[in-house]
Amino acid sequence: MKHDEIQVSVVGSIYGAIGGVIHTNTVSVSNVGTGEDDLQTYSVAASALASTGDRLRIRTFGVTAINNNTKNIKAYFAGSLLGSITLTGASDDEHWEFEIDIIRNGTNSVLVKCSVLADGGAGNGVLGRVFVGALTPTLTSAQTFKMTGEGVANADITQYATIIEWHPNP
Repeated sequence: MKHDEIQVSVVGSIYGAIGGVIHTNTVSVSNVGTGEDDLQTYSVAASALASTGDRLRIRTFGVTAINNNTKNIKAYFAGSLLGSITLTGASDDEHWEFEIDIIRNGTNSVLVKCSVLADGGAGNGVLGRVFVGALTPTLTSAQTFKMTGEGVANADITQYATIIEWHPNP
């Protein structure tokens, strides 16, 4: 078998669907001064969530500056807030991560689970949050996923990467 071939065996009535990574961005982006700034963004094709059960898994991560400034980090899809975390005071040099699942469950509806972790910086423990909800985006149009950062000074928040996987309903 060549390295670019896939061998598939079917046992009984087991079915599967092939999906995988559709986007990776590893260009670091930081906030600029005060106000909410777009960090990394991606336009998700309308066909990505074409059928009930189709799913996106999004992982994104970064770090905050070593200072006592308040830092807000947010994730959006189709203009709706999916989850956020605010890091303040002694929360500096924190590594943060968002892991998001978006699953089509109807004509124009999706279920969302957004887990947010931050390491607490300087040995302050782990901060974690989970957001669960439903959205009603127009799935026949492309929709934007984006991360934003709001700090006090330049580079209070730096996003290192976004990885988006697409998983069709089998």
